[in-house]
Amino acid sequence: MRCEAVAIEELVLRLPGVAPADAPALADEIVRAVQARLRGTGRIGRLARVDLRVRVPAGLPRAALVARIVDELYEVVR
Repeated sequence: MRCEAVAIEELVLRLPGVAPADAPALADEIVRAVQARLRGTGRIGRLARVDLRVRVPAGLPRAALVARIVDELYEVVR
């Protein structure tokens, strides 16, 4: 039986311009979006660590920021 769970045990982000109070919700949103994209892909495996730098323009709306980070993470882990 295949497991459809996607577990992200830790996500560390450095996001200049994001208020510290907003960071946990933003990280949670990113984790949930990556999990949703990976669910059902059949990917099997484990990554110990991924270092990723994503450059985004200043003032990017939150939804676009999340989408950009999710796209980059997905490309690395798929």
